[in-house]
Amino acid sequence: MLSAITLHADGERPEPYRAELSRADREWAARAGAILALADEIESRTPPGESLSVSCRVRSRQVVLAAPALAAWRPGRLANRFRRAFRRRLVIEETG
Repeated sequence: MLSAITLHADGERPEPYRAELSRADREWAARAGAILALADEIESRTPPGESLSVSCRVRSRQVVLAAPALAAWRPGRLANRFRRAFRRRLVIEETG
């Protein structure tokens, strides 16, 4: 399971584990991988020593994230993976 999550976080499909994981496990791994990739983006864009600040609002068709570290970031491919995993659009809200 951990390997499948890591592969998803890296944007790869965990085909070698497909037969070993149930459909529910594969869906869970895709979601966990998307969250891990998102957390990595936020952390990598936060200057060293600065506290991490993130807010999240879940709506019926979208998830809105706001974090100073993401002010100029456009999620692109990660947003597509997020949409497939959660069936909701990822929206990045600019904060100062």
